Amino acid sequence: MDPKKIIELLNYDISHEIEAILTYLRHSFVLHDDYCKLSRRAEEIARDEMRHMEWLSEWVVDFGGTPTVEHVELIFSEKTPAEMMLRNVELEKQAISDYQKHIEMVEDPNLKRLLGKIKFEEEDHLGEFRKSVEEALAAEKSESEQPVENTEKAESEQSKEEAKPQKEVGGLTVGSLKQG
Repeated sequence: MDPKKIIELLNYDISHEIEAILTYLRHSFVLHDDYCKLSRRAEEIARDEMRHMEWLSEWVVDFGGTPTVEHVELIFSEKTPAEMMLRNVELEKQAISDYQKHIEMVEDPNLKRLLGKIKFEEEDHLGEFRKSVEEALAAEKSESEQPVENTEKAESEQSKEEAKPQKEVGGLTVGSLKQG
C-alpha cells in the first residue's frame, strides 16, 4: 500500500480516536458527581484512546506524514447516563469495524500487529461500556422507584446544606468554582 494511503488511513483512525477521547471525557465530567463508577470507567477508557492516538501518530510520522488533530463532528444529544454509555458502545463498535478493515488493507506486519492490538483493546472497551449501560439502566430504574417522600427529604437536606456558610479560601468559598 502506498505510504500516502497509509497516512490517510491512520489519520482517519486518529480523528476517530480524538472523537472517542472527547466524547468519553465529556461523559466522565457530566457523570462525575452522581455516577462515579461510570465516570471513572469512561475516563480510563479515554486514556486508552489517547495512547492509541499516540501510537497511530508515531506511525504517521514514520511514514513521513503529519498526524491530524481534526475530528469528526461531535454528537452530544444524550440526556441520561444510559444514553451516554450507549453512545460509547456505538463508537467502540465502529472502531472495531474500522480497525478490522484496516488490518485487512495494510501489508506491513508490524502495522497489522499494532492495529490488531488496538482492535483488541476496543473490544475490551465495548464490553466495559456494555456493562456500564446495564449499570446505568439499573441505577436509573432504582432512582425512578425512589419514594417521593425520600426524594423530598433529600432535596430539603440538600437545601439546608447549601444554605450553610462556606469556608473561605483565598477570597473564594469552597465549592464556589462548581457553582455558577
